[in-house]
Amino acid sequence: SLTSQDRLHRVTTPDVIAEHGTADRIAPIAHAVWLAREIPSAQLWRARGEGHVSVLRAADEALEWLVERS
Repeated sequence: SLTSQDRLHRVTTPDVIAEHGTADRIAPIAHAVWLAREIPSAQLWRARGEGHVSVLRAADEALEWLVERS
């Protein structure tokens, strides 16, 4: 049986984006760093000063970050 980590290595979708708030007190940024490291095509976008639901307030900034890398 494959572990979760084995499954992550099988993700082949181009440009997986892991977005995470640097001030998240529920899930530490280290979790996102690990996830981005384990998925070969992943990039990590850190939403500086944002908390757990950072994508709601940082959507425009996240989209700009994506456009710059496309």
